[in-house]
Amino acid sequence: MFTVLHARGSALYDNNTQTVKLWEAIPGNHRGETVTVSARLMTELHTAQSVIDTVKENLSYGAGNLKNDFMLTSGESYQRSIAARHIRDTDFRGDDNGLAKSALAAQAGTCSEYSALIIAYLSNMDLHRPIFTYAAANEPDHQFNVIGDIRESADAVVVDAWPSFAKAHLLNNASFQPSSTSVLDVHYPGMNIKLELEDMAEVAKLSKERVAQINRIKDTPSYEEVLRHRPDIGLRNKLHGINNLGVRYQNRDDSSDIFENKVSSHDYERQAHGTFLVQHHLSDGAYDMNPESLHNAEEDS
Repeated sequence: MFTVLHARGSALYDNNTQTVKLWEAIPGNHRGETVTVSARLMTELHTAQSVIDTVKENLSYGAGNLKNDFMLTSGESYQRSIAARHIRDTDFRGDDNGLAKSALAAQAGTCSEYSALIIAYLSNMDLHRPIFTYAAANEPDHQFNVIGDIRESADAVVVDAWPSFAKAHLLNNASFQPSSTSVLDVHYPGMNIKLELEDMAEVAKLSKERVAQINRIKDTPSYEEVLRHRPDIGLRNKLHGINNLGVRYQNRDDSSDIFENKVSSHDYERQAHGTFLVQHHLSDGAYDMNPESLHNAEEDS
């Protein structure tokens, strides 16, 4: 059921780079499997991961509806997501890129903001296939991005920065499946860039005072109120969106070019600490990591 978070230097970690093998760290039916892909598909996987990492860096307060991020930021991820929605409808009202800009300003969001920012970044990349935003068919309130044709699931790249451990992967190994009737956005090769990188960099960050002011107007429950009274504010657990974390991709033209599901030890231990906090303050039963092991991680980090 729960995995044990081992100490540094164990089999979970690569000795040289201090990265964590997610397929060994997180429970599930994760079988080691190497999938050979074309050079084009490997480039798209690397590009997708680069964009995921960039979005994570820009939305540094995290997802407003993930329990881990809520606990790690003492509720600020949630409050900033509320602020993002507010300024989308006020400061950026009528702006086609209002969702992406509001996320950049608030430095947080939910899957809607994440997917808007993902497609904006990807539209700046030299990709030769369309990029879509889909609503999930098997998860009513989730949306994410896909590069390529979803009818060819072994050749379509999922780009979803919302989960705690967000890794690019092919659609045939995705836990979230797109609804073919719910295309929310699309960018085709040759279309105008949705939002230039320079314009993204110019989006002003919201001050803590403005965030607090917006949440007073919205009567948002405080961090302490959420912990004390447990109102349903839509917090969820989602560590990753991959069925088999043991799948790794290998470039058929360059056997040394490998893409696999590893994260830095720092990122892993930070999420482990978040899970520890969730178990102690927002526990609703099952979770993907052992809280006692996570307590050890808190002491080691």
